[in-house]
Amino acid sequence: MTQRNAFIVAIATTVFLLVMVGGVAARTAQNAASAVPAPTATTPATATVAASPTVDPAVEALIQQREAQYQELIQQANARLEEAYQQQQALADQLNTKAQPQAQTIAPTKPAAATYAVSSDQAALIALTAAPGAKLTRGPELVKFQGIVAYEVILDRGAVYVDATTGQVLYNGATVVPAAPAGQQIANGGGGGASNGGAHEGGEGEHEGGGSGGGGESEGGG
Repeated sequence: MTQRNAFIVAIATTVFLLVMVGGVAARTAQNAASAVPAPTATTPATATVAASPTVDPAVEALIQQREAQYQELIQQANARLEEAYQQQQALADQLNTKAQPQAQTIAPTKPAAATYAVSSDQAALIALTAAPGAKLTRGPELVKFQGIVAYEVILDRGAVYVDATTGQVLYNGATVVPAAPAGQQIANGGGGGASNGGAHEGGEGEHEGGGSGGGGESEGGG
């Protein structure tokens, strides 16, 4: 908008200067014409050819000076017009450059990686703690587990998912080595007790038999 106003002002200034120079030139020519003496009645009537009027050298010099100034003003006005045109063209080019899509001028930038409270090393340690005796087969990777950002830790016994924000184990798929069934141990213990009980009962039987025999012998002696 500023360049357009400057262009309009330059045109108006040029027109004004041209009008002023034209007026000055016309006024000068009029003064020069009035300075020439008019023919008087004493001029011989027999003269067939009138002498051409001579222009005062000072007036002629003034006219030439005005003409030179006029030409100089015209050149200056043309230079200003050319400069204003170039500025307007540069402004138009600048506006066209700004109007281009930003995707063509700005290279796409790589988004910054998100950071979480739990690191990958911490997630691996948490997974190994949740599955004692397991071995890490692949480094932890960030995944979406049930809508939660978590580390997927692959162990030799299965996968463990650790919350990347809180460190909580969301899923433990590592298989645990099965221990001896508790029911079998209880059964073995009960069998031992039954055997001991049977022996004890046998002892009681022998003890009772002995007692009976003794009693019998006591009665025969009497």
